[in-house]
Amino acid sequence: MMSGGFESPFAMQGYPAAPMPQFAAPANRGLAARPPSTPSSLAQQQQQAQQIVPARPIIRAQREDDPPPAPRSSVSRRAAISIPSPEDLGVAGSGTPHQAPLDWTAVHSQLDRLRASCFHLEKLANGGCRITCLLPGGQQGRSHRIEAEAVSEAEAVRAALAKAQEWAESR
Repeated sequence: MMSGGFESPFAMQGYPAAPMPQFAAPANRGLAARPPSTPSSLAQQQQQAQQIVPARPIIRAQREDDPPPAPRSSVSRRAAISIPSPEDLGVAGSGTPHQAPLDWTAVHSQLDRLRASCFHLEKLANGGCRITCLLPGGQQGRSHRIEAEAVSEAEAVRAALAKAQEWAESR
């Protein structure tokens, strides 16, 4: 067996030599076997090989990039909005003209001229004011009631006096 003074204590049995497997060359993936004649035909074969064999997909652990945003135009396309005025909504705003304060002496003298028997001022829960006055009617013991409501005391008194004056002139 081996020379050099060392022999294996275990005798090796010889196995019959098995034939080595023969592997076939890989298939040409659809290309016909042609010897390359010129460098241009080699480039054509490579292009054909790339067309036949699909490229392996690129797999990344992230989503694709967002598309670029559409360019904005400088002209705004917003619809026109109109806001109703406080008067349209029935709310008195600070934009109402300020009227002169009420002269109670002039109010009492005008009621005396109209021969009013009663004058009543009532503050309402909504912040407004109601004025009621009684003027002598056409028959004995009968009165004509005049009433006016407004958002302020002065407006209610002026409205009631105007109605009373109109009624008295129409008699």
